[in-house]
Amino acid sequence: MPRISPQPMVSHLRAHLPIAAEGVDPEGVHQVRVAAQRLRVWCRLAKRKGVRRELSWLRDQSGQLRDIDVFLLDHPPPVLAAWLHHRWSELRPDLLAALGSPRLASLIDELDGLAPLPRARAHSGLSRIATKTLRRGRAAELDPSPERLHDLRRAVRQVRYTLEWAGSPSREVKAVQTALGRYNDLVVQERLVVRSGLGPELGQWLAQLERDKGDAEQRARAAWVARQESFERLATGADHG
Repeated sequence: MPRISPQPMVSHLRAHLPIAAEGVDPEGVHQVRVAAQRLRVWCRLAKRKGVRRELSWLRDQSGQLRDIDVFLLDHPPPVLAAWLHHRWSELRPDLLAALGSPRLASLIDELDGLAPLPRARAHSGLSRIATKTLRRGRAAELDPSPERLHDLRRAVRQVRYTLEWAGSPSREVKAVQTALGRYNDLVVQERLVVRSGLGPELGQWLAQLERDKGDAEQRARAAWVARQESFERLATGADHG
């Protein structure tokens, strides 16, 4: 019976931890988060709640830094970029402490000990995860708030990674995740501007950000509607390969 091993993704995580610690290439933090997310889904399939909880902790250590990295890639105004760099420097010691902690060392030991799963476990988990995603989608249709769309994005991401563990195509699901992710990025950016206190100095730029966010919301909702049938097929078992 085909089996799926988490160890290639554990190696991916190991390879990017020192890059994240160095702090020069933003891909270090990004790939640590990606590896943690994918391994969380594997642990969900394996019913390893303890390891999954620790992976959530690792992911959360770098969340705010990643938000800033993404914002800087959009080339914000110089005064805002300066504030973002300062805020990044304030947050970085917490990440460094986590990366050098016994808690992380213990997590890596646990990850190294994970044995392969039957691939069928990923296929059997798809219905449940896709059904949950459809519920999140309906909630977002009734209340398209940033919080509801954020919940939908996270559920869609779980479907995508479960499909990848199952060795199945995930292009349609990834397209929805990408659209929802862009909207979420702009929501976070707006919140960071508010936190910076620089809003009054950035009136015209902030107005454009608001327009971009509205456009991104419409694209995200349209992407979900256009591909909802794919999730319905997964929920019924029709696309489980």
